[in-house]
Amino acid sequence: MLLCGNSLAADLDIGTHASFFIPPEGGGNTLMTGIDANYRLNTYFSARGSIDNANYQTNEHQYSLTSLTVTLIGHLLGESSIDPYVGAGVGYYDKKIDGNSDSSTGLNALAGISAKFTTFSVGLEVKYIIPDTKHMETGFYSVGGQLTGGLHISM
Repeated sequence: MLLCGNSLAADLDIGTHASFFIPPEGGGNTLMTGIDANYRLNTYFSARGSIDNANYQTNEHQYSLTSLTVTLIGHLLGESSIDPYVGAGVGYYDKKIDGNSDSSTGLNALAGISAKFTTFSVGLEVKYIIPDTKHMETGFYSVGGQLTGGLHISM
């Protein structure tokens, strides 16, 4: 979930993303969508805040997963039009099973690459998400892309 082109230190960029994952509870490919705010700390690091949501079902239950995460991202080439990156973060996860809510603290790790153009950026990312640190076996991978552009705020 990369965020916007031509970022300089102290820039905030807003973007959107979508990814697919197979839930640990079973079922098929599930779509997760979200919104990101990325704050460039310096040439090599940024912080990303994300809100994500996915709805899915198995034969027995209806699920909804909503997360609010903060991730520190290291940009391997610094400021570059091609931007490979890695990151790790923590978040608040709310999982509803048949309407009953269960909240927890979770972790994520990610790796991705983005291409920055004049007015927008696109990218591909692989993320490992553990939505409940008390149940590490609930972890899953998501693979997806992102698009950023339009809203860029210099501070």
